[in-house]
Order: sequence, then structure tokens, then C-alpha cells
Amino acid sequence: MIWSVAIVTSDFKLAYNIRLALHKKYEFTHITPKEVQSAEFDLIVTTVNEFHKINVKNKIALDNSMKKNEIISRVIRYFSTEETYCHIGIDPGKSIGISIIYMGDIMMTYLTDSSKKMILWIKKQLVNLEYSSLIIKIGNGGGKSRQDIVLRVKEYFVGNVQIQEVDEKRTSIKTTSEISIHEEAAIRIARRTGSII
Repeated sequence: MIWSVAIVTSDFKLAYNIRLALHKKYEFTHITPKEVQSAEFDLIVTTVNEFHKINVKNKIALDNSMKKNEIISRVIRYFSTEETYCHIGIDPGKSIGISIIYMGDIMMTYLTDSSKKMILWIKKQLVNLEYSSLIIKIGNGGGKSRQDIVLRVKEYFVGNVQIQEVDEKRTSIKTTSEISIHEEAAIRIARRTGSII
């Protein structure tokens, strides 16, 4: 089913950001707050300032400080009838590839050379996502790098996340020039089932 979303705001910058975030997932249109009463949509997306002016129940408020992944997360949670989940894939090694998969979709990837930078980046990204289940999946290669990553992840995510070890055979296959081979491997790791560590 394709959900219809109306962007109801006079804030054209926010409307543009919402369009960029949602254009691949939802049918949407941009209308003014005055037009909303005469139209039927599955969801009305508006600004915090205009929220009280729109007299419908099926609405959410966003603001200009929200990033693309925050916007997508809010809309997905609105339509979701199931538990919302986030999987993080980590490809350990000298270069550490990281991916965040939210409700089955690739939200973002990152490449770093430090497990400390990895934790800081993951922390920053998770602030912007709403989820009820988080699983961090770490590839079983990478030697000492993997051991350091496991220790840091367990240290930071005490008790509120499931950590899995994943067989990373055949994850390092380059298929695109847009991201590194390590980020691609992290995506494949995030999508695999592992064993709890």
C-alpha cells in the first residue's frame, strides 16, 4: 500500500527538506494550511508552529533542525503497525565500515579508522532515530580490531541492545563506487542473522 502524505506548511525550506527525505517512499503533495480541510490524506506533516492551526488527528509536527533520517524515522513510525527496529552492521579491520539499517532500509553508512570515532558516530546517529529494538551486528573477522570494537560496544551499550557476531564470508564484494567496500560489507553484515555475544 502506498500512503499519501500532505506537507502542510508555509515554511518552504522545511517543505523542501521533507520532499527530499520522502520522495522515494511516499506519494505526497504540498498544500497550504487553508487547503487541508478539503483534502484527504493518510498523514499530514506540518511544522511545530503550524501544528495547532490544523484541525485533523492524523498529523505530526517537524522542525527545520531535523535531518533527513529523523524525518523518515518519524513518518515510518507513524505508519508502522509493527515494532520498529534498527540494525547496525560493523565490518571490523584497519578501516571500519559501519551501516545503519532502519526498518529494512539503508539509512546511512560511515567509514573510520578508529573504534572510538565509530562509537561517537553511532551515538550521534541514534539520537535522531526512534526505534523499539536495536541490534548491533559485528563481523567475525578483523582480529584485534574486532576485539576492540566488541569491548567498546559492550562498554557503551550496557544492557539496552543485543550484540551479535555475524559470519562475514562473502560480505566484501564491491558493487558500487558510491561507498567503500567496508561500508558495503557493513550493510551485508547488518542484514545477516548472527549469534548473540
